[in-house]
Amino acid sequence: MSGPNSTLEQGIASDTDLNNYGVALSILSGVICSFGALANAVNVVVFFKQGLTDTVTVTFFALSVIDVGVTLTMLGVGLCFSPLITGAGYPVNTFDLSYIIGWTHIAFSRVSSGMTAFVSFERCLCIATPLKVKTIITLRRTCVILVVITIIMTLSTVPVFYTSRMAWVSDPVSNTTVLKMVYTDDRSFVDGISFGINTVFLVPGIFVATIIFAVILTFHLSRKAKWRDSVANSKGRPETGSKDKALLSNKDRKAIKMVAIISVVFIVCYAPDITTVMTAIVVPEFNVGKREQNLLFITGTFTLLMQSINSSVSIFIYFNMSSKFKKTFYEIYLGKCRKLTD
Repeated sequence: MSGPNSTLEQGIASDTDLNNYGVALSILSGVICSFGALANAVNVVVFFKQGLTDTVTVTFFALSVIDVGVTLTMLGVGLCFSPLITGAGYPVNTFDLSYIIGWTHIAFSRVSSGMTAFVSFERCLCIATPLKVKTIITLRRTCVILVVITIIMTLSTVPVFYTSRMAWVSDPVSNTTVLKMVYTDDRSFVDGISFGINTVFLVPGIFVATIIFAVILTFHLSRKAKWRDSVANSKGRPETGSKDKALLSNKDRKAIKMVAIISVVFIVCYAPDITTVMTAIVVPEFNVGKREQNLLFITGTFTLLMQSINSSVSIFIYFNMSSKFKKTFYEIYLGKCRKLTD
């Protein structure tokens, strides 16, 4: 599979670099995303078993379902660069196919990021109004919000699938029909609007919002820890102004800590995406059809892999920070193992 820059002046990354990177990507994505898809399938079963009766569980259930899509689509991108596929002689341009699958991955990751921002906001609201949060963010409203997030984030990527699609095209060189990318005449205009919506509003907006929510949650946890130390040292009662801490249940506090960690992991894993997007805006040659197109693809697919890592590690956070998740996990999976050995 030749790189997309075959007819362009070579930039920092050559076609050889791109092909070598593609092989490494297929291996990494295969390992990481196979585990991630399985781990999120486990999450889905556990949260469903717990019962979708509260807002946090419903959100984590929906997030796990979407993250299955995030990891499976990234696995598909990696397979497009596997020598087993590229060297098999299939009548398909695997680079073009990876582009379409990659945008499907982006659609899932956009939804995942939106849900992460929402659950972070919900926990911040829990801190601000602990007595009213359950009347503001009800189970029904949570379900509606999750559906709206899914629709909006998915629609933001639809224009790409309209302007760029796979079709059977005659190849005069090989005298065969090949499945490759074809574009609409209005691609530049439509993709420009889609790019603007994603890069100016959605992606930076969600990222910045999640940072703000993570800072609020982390500050609250730090403040709570200092308050607990002061009470332990003085052996007195909580000072005035600490009612918000007393009003939060132990379950809410654990959820806040877990969501704070999920938000931090999200920020770390999505930072390369923001960096790549901003670079593409500032550096004209760092774009499709330009001198640094190969480098854009390498960094772009790396950001997709980081997003998949974000979607794959959640099971460790749930398992180590939620006693309820751990208990249900043991009941489902270890219980089945014991039955098989009996």
